Amino acid sequence: MFRIIPSLFSLLFLLCGVCAATPSSEKDLESSLNHLASVVATPHLQPDDAQVETLLSFLNGATRGKMVWEESRKGWGTGVGTTFAVSSSLSGMMAYFYNPAISVEAVIPGLVRRVGDVTWEKGRDGRLFLVDDAGKKEPVVVRHAYQLYITPDGNSGAYYSYKQHELSMVSSWKGRRYLLSVSLQPNASDVGRKGYPVVTQKGGKLYNYSGEKGLTRLGLGWVDSYIYRSLTITLYLEDAPGAETLSAISFKWLNAGWLGKNMVKAHHIDRGIDRFARHLDFFFQSPARVSPEAWAEVCEKIRELPTLALKKIFSQQIALMVKSESKNATLFDDAYVGSLTRDELVAGVISNHSVALLLGCKTVSL
Repeated sequence: MFRIIPSLFSLLFLLCGVCAATPSSEKDLESSLNHLASVVATPHLQPDDAQVETLLSFLNGATRGKMVWEESRKGWGTGVGTTFAVSSSLSGMMAYFYNPAISVEAVIPGLVRRVGDVTWEKGRDGRLFLVDDAGKKEPVVVRHAYQLYITPDGNSGAYYSYKQHELSMVSSWKGRRYLLSVSLQPNASDVGRKGYPVVTQKGGKLYNYSGEKGLTRLGLGWVDSYIYRSLTITLYLEDAPGAETLSAISFKWLNAGWLGKNMVKAHHIDRGIDRFARHLDFFFQSPARVSPEAWAEVCEKIRELPTLALKKIFSQQIALMVKSESKNATLFDDAYVGSLTRDELVAGVISNHSVALLLGCKTVSL
């Protein structure tokens, strides 16, 4: 069973007997979420307009910036729905996230280490979303699959890699465009490995990926942990037609832990969604953010660099951004840099460049 968490304001109206029914009942919302979970798991199945409208109505009436829904579902573990705001137009956001030339770690380097093995639906990819009026006349739906490598999470200190299937749709509702993203992790992740944060001179974080199995939490270094299953349904809606701001909600189920047991609590997921929202807003509010075209050029240039050049630039970036006396700074030694694969070096240089640029640190010439 799940529950919609009402705001204090709505409770007062309910007690006074004045408030009408909530925009979406629990039964309607459950039906909508179940439908979208089936859609992402079933090739060629399209989202139903009425089911998506239920979700839009719920978001439109929800309080911003708080957990508004939770459930516990067998096999899926803990589920949470949290609202947040995004300081970007819909077209502006899609210009970064759906340009195949821009690496995701360039936009949210604190959350994604890298994305690999990307396979788009035949004949369709993210470029379909890069037209300013995409979705105004008729819905545009695109599917793709990829291997996701995430940064260490704040609860366990471990980082993971897993396969994701994702469906994205852009359309309009009452004159306001929206973006719906549904991602499914069909199989368990690889084993969790210890990741160590290193604070930069301007307050940001870089991460050392040790390769060692286990968690960094005290007393749990021995644990072989996994993300067994996850499902995320995220909806972004223009605050007004053509607005420069978006309202959003993310529903996420997460079953993760060790020895087959789910150790995830609702507040862990809520914090994770809030972390994503803060990183997203930091990117779009940064005065140092460059245009999508410029980001694409940077990413392409880095991908074309020889491996030896990538290693040199990575080391130079660390030297410029991290004080030698900082905790865990010594982990970025020559042996560590030498152990990184080419794909890891490309992603690391892109991520480091993004962090330096957004925080106002000195960047290494590419």
